[in-house]
Amino acid sequence: MAVHNPLAAKLAAGAGFDAIWGSGFELSASYAVPDANILAMGTHLDMMRAIGAMQDAPVIADLDTGFGNAVNVAYVVPQHDAAGVAAVVIEDKTFPKDTSLRPGGWQELIPIGEFQGRSPPPRRRAPCSSSPAPRR
Repeated sequence: MAVHNPLAAKLAAGAGFDAIWGSGFELSASYAVPDANILAMGTHLDMMRAIGAMQDAPVIADLDTGFGNAVNVAYVVPQHDAAGVAAVVIEDKTFPKDTSLRPGGWQELIPIGEFQGRSPPPRRRAPCSSSPAPRR
């Protein structure tokens, strides 16, 4: 279920959804700005941390374009991991992205090689006794 704040996450988890989608679009909308990489990475990270702290379902964070290039992604993904985010999604669009919902909005894709460099290697976190195993 897509959410933009801890209250929505708590309601979604309470309704039985197995996972929480930390929506970049909805987070931007909650600040009354377009979904166009306007919000800072720290704002997004703080909200994902708060969403995870409010309920037990795994949080999947929509990182848009990863807040920049491969260097930014290499920084932001571990930050979200440390905040308890279960997974991230990174789009293959230019940074800063434009939202196609704005008049004249256009989303341009980056070359495949650049996106591959932006994609972090997958890793599986081993469950520990202090945290529940990921739900499937």
